[in-house]
Amino acid sequence: MNQPGGQPASSPGDDKDDKEVGINFVDILFALVIGEALLALNRALQMPAAGVAHLVFAAVLTITSWIGYHRSRHRYTGIINFDVRRASNLLPLAKFFLDIVLVVLYWVAVQTTEWGFSAKGQSPSWRWTTMIAASVFAAYVLWDLVAWLSDGAARGPYRNGRRMVSVVFFVVTLIVLGVAAWWSPSGNYEVALIDWLLVLVVLAYRIAKDVA
Repeated sequence: MNQPGGQPASSPGDDKDDKEVGINFVDILFALVIGEALLALNRALQMPAAGVAHLVFAAVLTITSWIGYHRSRHRYTGIINFDVRRASNLLPLAKFFLDIVLVVLYWVAVQTTEWGFSAKGQSPSWRWTTMIAASVFAAYVLWDLVAWLSDGAARGPYRNGRRMVSVVFFVVTLIVLGVAAWWSPSGNYEVALIDWLLVLVVLAYRIAKDVA
């Protein structure tokens, strides 16, 4: 059936597809990142301990985030509209933008595994892992803020358990970054220790989020 003007009428199924455009796009990006992680896994046996630890960090960060994204009740499931003249469209766009920023950070985490962006044979570095971790958790805090603002009249106080978990773990990643910068480890196993510490931070964050 056509609408006036010759445009086909939308069906309930079309509306459902429109509302899942953002989710489907983010899922595709997640799939690309996981694919890159699997490619990096092919050279894991040739990597130093720091490279393996960095790859594990990137994989754990990406997979746990994908699970958290699909479990979140604040995940945007409406129709994305780029008409920024309407204030109601700004928060969904901000949330969608943050979703993309986060997946790009996960991709950078995978690509900066030894011999990704870096040249083969260069000394291991703690900088990529710590800076990515701090950036990701900063984005988590912003994402929680946008989700809280999206609740409108139904929103309660900002300082609830789950949101404060993000703030606390963002501070933790900043502390790890600061300690690493002060220590400035250059040895393979010392850098791996920083990476494994951040793996534990990511896992602890997901546990704390579910418990809060």
